[in-house]
Amino acid sequence: MCREVPVQRFNRSLLLAAFCCVAPSVSALAGTLPAPTITSIVIDSPRVEVSWNLVEGATRYEVQARQGEDGRWQSWAFVGAKHNSATITGFAPSTQYYVRVRASNLSESSEFSPPAPLSVGQILRPPSVPTNLRLIELAYKNVVIGWDAPEFAAGYAITIREASSDSRRAVGP
Repeated sequence: MCREVPVQRFNRSLLLAAFCCVAPSVSALAGTLPAPTITSIVIDSPRVEVSWNLVEGATRYEVQARQGEDGRWQSWAFVGAKHNSATITGFAPSTQYYVRVRASNLSESSEFSPPAPLSVGQILRPPSVPTNLRLIELAYKNVVIGWDAPEFAAGYAITIREASSDSRRAVGP
């Protein structure tokens, strides 16, 4: 069963790669430490920051992730007791992941938090420059231009400059 958490995307570029290592997990039995609660997942490519509430009595936290619902859980990060977030890289694009966190100290480990889903978007590449810029029509107070659209372009910003001035202004919608 999954619990939804806020996911923010700070830019349009999500360039994330595959898992790279597996760390050993804490081998203590679950005890009286409560499980942390994941409070947010922030995607700021190529980093993903997972945050949770601090657990009293914890001396470190373990962050695990798995690919898809049936993937194998892999330890991703270990952070000290004063930290309530971990920044992670290593996700493959267009892939569903789940993350979870547990608290531990020298004598025990909590249960893991409920798995939180993380959907990694497709890689969005910046567009190149338009090519083959051409004048299509020139009439009184009306200019129509055309160009060959570059791959990955989602829109265009057009500015004009009058020949008698260095100032520029945006045109269009």
